[in-house]
Amino acid sequence: MGENSDRTDFKINDRRIFTEEGDLKEVSDQDVGESAGQIQSEPPGESRPTPRVPDASDMESIDFSSFVMSLATTGMMHLGAIPDPVTGQAKENLSGARQLIQILSVLKEKTEGNLSAEEAKLLESLVYEMQMGVMSKSKSIKL
Repeated sequence: MGENSDRTDFKINDRRIFTEEGDLKEVSDQDVGESAGQIQSEPPGESRPTPRVPDASDMESIDFSSFVMSLATTGMMHLGAIPDPVTGQAKENLSGARQLIQILSVLKEKTEGNLSAEEAKLLESLVYEMQMGVMSKSKSIKL
């Protein structure tokens, strides 16, 4: 293997679609097809539109508190406290509520010491409220 260390019969292709600045690279279908070896090219004259990558101006600002509140809202939906926005029906899913408690608990554990006092209090109170909601809906308390 050491004898062939001067080989030059291979080519390295950078298949990343973003530049170091985070902008979408201009990549032709031929470049993608050659590097991936899996994409079939379109007939001549037809081209695929370049996918649009959303930027920060397209999205509303989200912070940790709003992220945690979105999880808690889903948990309240699982508890039957608020209706499902798709069906308009309030339906209990205690298994889903327990799973969200676990998710919130993991977030609480992994972010300990990195949150503001308000964020930490919000997360702690949401975990507690979800736990109390599940306990009140459960037919038996499982330890």
